[in-house]
Amino acid sequence: MALSTVRCRILGQSEIHTRGIRLTPESEVQFGLAMYFCGNAGRPVPRDEVARLFWPGQGMDAARHCLRQALYRLRVLGVPVRSGAKATTLDTHLVDADYAPVAAEGAPASVYVRLTDVAVLPGYSPRFSAPFARWVEDFRGEIGAKLRRGLVRGITEMRARGRYGDVERLCRFCLTLDPLNEEATLALAESVALAGG
Repeated sequence: MALSTVRCRILGQSEIHTRGIRLTPESEVQFGLAMYFCGNAGRPVPRDEVARLFWPGQGMDAARHCLRQALYRLRVLGVPVRSGAKATTLDTHLVDADYAPVAAEGAPASVYVRLTDVAVLPGYSPRFSAPFARWVEDFRGEIGAKLRRGLVRGITEMRARGRYGDVERLCRFCLTLDPLNEEATLALAESVALAGG
């Protein structure tokens, strides 16, 4: 049987889709685990690292047991994680992440022009584990930083092409992520002035 693709949607929403199933933050641990493996796609994650991250209040034996059960449930839901004796992996080619194109170094401006939202994991605030909540904030910050850099490149490219409607849109996205971004502020003022605003 072919392995299913995991569709990870974190820009403007917090959802994971696989095999006709939609995981949301209401399924705290399952959504969190799926999100974690999508965020670490291709990296063999040590099982003890995951156990400590998701079940910090448990002893290691109990946390490992919880992890085994949770990984089984993830596979049933269609998230094709592979487990070895020491590590678990979600293969990169099985993850379709909406943030991947915008987080890629040197992505073309057209990728940013097509954006409809730049909020990263909006409304997602896991409470079942403080270490995992910190991981989510770090992940959100990492994706946000890559997105900001790409938006600034996109602004520069759209300005050079004289596409001031796109410049304004990209500036507003950039300022949503970084309200003090000087380049976006100046480019926004210029684009609004040129549009007669």
